Amino acid sequence: MATEIVPFTAEHLPAVRKFNEQTWRRLATDDFYRWRYLECPTQCGLLTIRDGECVATIWAIKHRYRMGDVEVDMLEGFDWYVLPELVNSGHGIRLIRRFMQRAEPILTLGGTEFSLPLVRRLGWREVSSSCGYLLAFEGSVLARELEMHFRLPRTALRAMGSLATRAWCRPRRWPTPSRGEVLAVDGLGDQVSALYEGDIGYECVRLPDAAWHGWLSGGGEGAGRFITLHYTVSGRLVGWALGRVYATERGREATIVDIFTPRPDVRIYGWMVSTLVERLAAFRPGCIRARATCPVLGSALRKNRFLRGPRTGVLLWSAEGRLLPQPLHLTTGTADGGFVPYDMGGAAE
Repeated sequence: MATEIVPFTAEHLPAVRKFNEQTWRRLATDDFYRWRYLECPTQCGLLTIRDGECVATIWAIKHRYRMGDVEVDMLEGFDWYVLPELVNSGHGIRLIRRFMQRAEPILTLGGTEFSLPLVRRLGWREVSSSCGYLLAFEGSVLARELEMHFRLPRTALRAMGSLATRAWCRPRRWPTPSRGEVLAVDGLGDQVSALYEGDIGYECVRLPDAAWHGWLSGGGEGAGRFITLHYTVSGRLVGWALGRVYATERGREATIVDIFTPRPDVRIYGWMVSTLVERLAAFRPGCIRARATCPVLGSALRKNRFLRGPRTGVLLWSAEGRLLPQPLHLTTGTADGGFVPYDMGGAAE
């Protein structure tokens, strides 16, 4: 059988579509495939093609990062998969080895029981950890999360979840800084990039990208509704945030995709989280999810009644042996976290 590893191009889209349907049973629309695979401005992918069919994939989004005083391109990897019937065939390992030949460092969050030991043997290093957070508005959502992590009886969890959401998991009003304002904006805005200059309190952070932001928020009904907020104090921009409301098989959910303020202060982050939660809660999601590597942001989330979940390792491959300087700022929007899940049948109205 003729097998080759090739970069993704538009001519491979039918093969990728068939692969997705076989691997995840994803029956997506033409609009989704055009948006996700042809219009994304910064994606790259490698495919294993055997006799004209795609049997394995790996994808990444390229972003510009500030590391200390220098800027570098970084790949945020995801969706490393092989057709189920070809697991342990060697296609996956050959594909990722080829991917690791790229010049850019590659970053990914966590992995599976199968993939984590493998990438560590290949030289990937755990350079930090990221923590997930959940603000549940419905007892069933909280019960489902607790069941996943603690394996307690479902009936008891439902009762606990309903009680907890009524007593605790509600949006919190946070004090607004003197002369503080929150502005809903269309697009990222040119002034956001200035927040990432000079002493920002982080040694490693992804830089904002207007093209990426525009693509993400232009994903149609299935991608959900995006809310971009600017935060000012005395007329000066001090931070920005991006939230998303989207439909899932379990109901409507929301996510804090990105949130940033330089020289992190729990009072500013707390205010930013509180006001974004208020805007997202207006769409009545069952929960709001967030992720953070920054302990100050994590503290602000907890003070806004988010429950902290398990930690996930941040893994890095660098042919040069590069490490990520600390402190590191990553959020839910890393890799594909800003656009999954994608709803194929409805919108977040």
